[in-house]
Amino acid sequence: MAGENVYSGTLVRTRGPAFSAVPFDPAAVTRSEVGTATFTFSDGNNATFAYTVNGISQAKAITRQVFVVPGTVCQDTMADASMSPPPPGMGYPGGYGPL
Repeated sequence: MAGENVYSGTLVRTRGPAFSAVPFDPAAVTRSEVGTATFTFSDGNNATFAYTVNGISQAKAITRQVFVVPGTVCQDTMADASMSPPPPGMGYPGGYGPL
């Protein structure tokens, strides 16, 4: 986190064989840093996405898209995810579960 409501990081290009390649050769995978990205939130629904890739910079306004009212309701549902399963109807974000 770069500051209040600002999140920045390095953009990485990964190249190599398809993950489904048989046999998969992890030694053929390369990784290179190509730039940076920053998300600056003005509120819970709006932000600016600024990035630089290979020396070229751009900035885009982004807005939350609500598909079902009430939209996203922020809650701390992962507070003790390592000790108990999520409540019924709630999954782990991104398909990740407790380790």
